[in-house]
Amino acid sequence: MSIATRVRVINALTFRELRTRISHNYVGFMGLIIGPLLSILSFSVIFTFLHPLHDDSIDPIIFFTTGIVVFTVFSETSVRAVHAYQANEALFFYRHVRPIDTVVSRALVELGLLCLLTIIILGPYFIIFPNQRIDDLPRLFASILLTSVFSFGCGVFFMITGRLYPVIEVFVPMIMRPLWYISGALFSLSHIPQPYRQWLAINPIIQGVEISRNAFNSHYTLEGTGVSMFYLFTSALITVVLALWAYTLVEKKLRRSQ
Repeated sequence: MSIATRVRVINALTFRELRTRISHNYVGFMGLIIGPLLSILSFSVIFTFLHPLHDDSIDPIIFFTTGIVVFTVFSETSVRAVHAYQANEALFFYRHVRPIDTVVSRALVELGLLCLLTIIILGPYFIIFPNQRIDDLPRLFASILLTSVFSFGCGVFFMITGRLYPVIEVFVPMIMRPLWYISGALFSLSHIPQPYRQWLAINPIIQGVEISRNAFNSHYTLEGTGVSMFYLFTSALITVVLALWAYTLVEKKLRRSQ
């Protein structure tokens, strides 16, 4: 199949996914980002005025925006990937549509929505506070992109295992809440004492969160935390390569299971 055909298939699935998400929400397109937006604003207010536990080197709005957005990219991609096969099963009648295309489309939708959310929140913020700036924009893009690649790899694994072992469809959403508390959305890794810090740093999601914060503000410390772009890149690469390899092994079985 040509690359052009593959792109057209993914574009069609992405549009279908976005339209379905909007039609299932009472307030339309804005309803897709209201939840994360309220979470960011709520935590910013609470931790600024009532319980200031975030890192003082970075503004709380940026702190919680990066943490919540990066984790949400992972969680939404993973959870929706589990149900991607079942939601699009009728489309696999067409030989050009493959199961992995549904995960790609859902990952693109989640990444696009969360990038839009970031712009909606931080756009007015930078207008109101013109002295604020992004210290390393390429590093920020790289951290979000690598986190998305890692999330896509996990999503492919979850799609495969969820189809072969239906209990996974229940298990994956359940593990997202514990992951939320250990992925750095609400805390700085530098504030965690050893040896817990080195164990938390194994999580690629917290790596993406911390690198994103450092990209916004270079004074946000990563020293001694075990966070590095190389680790995030390696984790994303290994995960997506293993996921694609596993998919090639079971693709025919997935199609026969329709």
